[in-house]
Amino acid sequence: MRDFADRARDADIAVVYYAGHGIEVDGANYLIPVDAKLERDTDVYDEALSLDRVLIAIEPAKKLRLVILDACRDNPFAKDHETHGGLARDRAGASPRSSRPARTC
Repeated sequence: MRDFADRARDADIAVVYYAGHGIEVDGANYLIPVDAKLERDTDVYDEALSLDRVLIAIEPAKKLRLVILDACRDNPFAKDHETHGGLARDRAGASPRSSRPARTC
């Protein structure tokens, strides 16, 4: 992500396409890598990539910043899995980012 952010700094266009699993924990969205080991909800902080981090990485692009997410919205911690600190929520896996329409087209 650091390399991508460095390249976006000098770019006119920055595009991120993600297809895979996504999850929301404590109000924040995360993209889950294929090799993530998620045994409890707090593992998300160490094993997943924050969507906010992706948005920060594309921010410097001068003309177009585009993030395309094709992510499922199931939350494995919502009901049957171990949770810590009450972080897991009983709802869909990722929340829409309507609060930043200019950053996520």
